[in-house]
Amino acid sequence: MVTARDPAQLRAVYHHAAAAAYPSLARLGGLVLEEYLHGPEISIDFRLRDGHAHPATVARKRLGFPPFFEETGHLVAPWRDEPVAADLTT
Repeated sequence: MVTARDPAQLRAVYHHAAAAAYPSLARLGGLVLEEYLHGPEISIDFRLRDGHAHPATVARKRLGFPPFFEETGHLVAPWRDEPVAADLTT
C-alpha cells in the first residue's frame, strides 16, 4: 500500500503498486485504488455461527515506513475493551 495526495503523486508511485509481488504467488493484474482515511488502522476478527458474525478480537495495527504503511506489529485485545465495541454489537 502506498499513498498519493494528488494525481501527480499517483503517477509517481504507480510503479510501486504495479510491481508488488510475493515470491510464492503469481502476480495479479490490476490495482486497487482506495480513499485514504486518517486515523488508527484496526482489523477485527469474527467467528461465524449459524450465519451470524460475532466479533472475537480487535487488533490495533502498528504501521511504519511511510508512504507505504507496512505493518510492523499489532496489539490484540478482547473486542469488548475497544472503543468500537458498541458499533460491533448487533
